[in-house]
Amino acid sequence: MPKTLYERLGGATGISKIVDDLVDAHLKNPRIQARFLPYLDRPDVVAEVKRHTRDFLGAASGGPEQYKGRTMTDAHC
Repeated sequence: MPKTLYERLGGATGISKIVDDLVDAHLKNPRIQARFLPYLDRPDVVAEVKRHTRDFLGAASGGPEQYKGRTMTDAHC
């Protein structure tokens, strides 16, 4: 039986690594980093964003996680 997308991503551990790398890449990208830099003084907010992103990717890829955050429209508009 072929592996699920969740399994191919490395499960919860792999997705956590992807999310950490994604947040780091956003902070280093000069085109978008200004949007994220204010949150460096708010580690609680960064942790929440990472948690929601892990849950979203986990649920969307077939894992057991459940995303309970805002809708994409509410979060990004």
